[in-house]
Amino acid sequence: MTGTLAIIESHIDMLDYDRPAMAFYPNDELNGDRSNWWGPNVAAVEAMLKDVGFDRVSLVSLRSYESEYRNLGVFNRGQEKIDWAGRRQGRAIWNAWR
Repeated sequence: MTGTLAIIESHIDMLDYDRPAMAFYPNDELNGDRSNWWGPNVAAVEAMLKDVGFDRVSLVSLRSYESEYRNLGVFNRGQEKIDWAGRRQGRAIWNAWR
């Protein structure tokens, strides 16, 4: 639930694919996190936000995992699932307004 502004931060995947799409991570494949089953691409996040009623969506930050430090605790597991070259995966932040 949100009022007029939502700030969304997420793991993203399939950056090499232009249409809205998501990668599925069963169980704890994505870095040992059983609560995160999906890796949407930028187009999917923006389409979902617009579909649920946000009029304006702005990508604030897009960082590939290429720039991340691999020894951070958050990367302790599942490193074989991460594209460290930065072509397909990373983190993104959006602002969305109603």
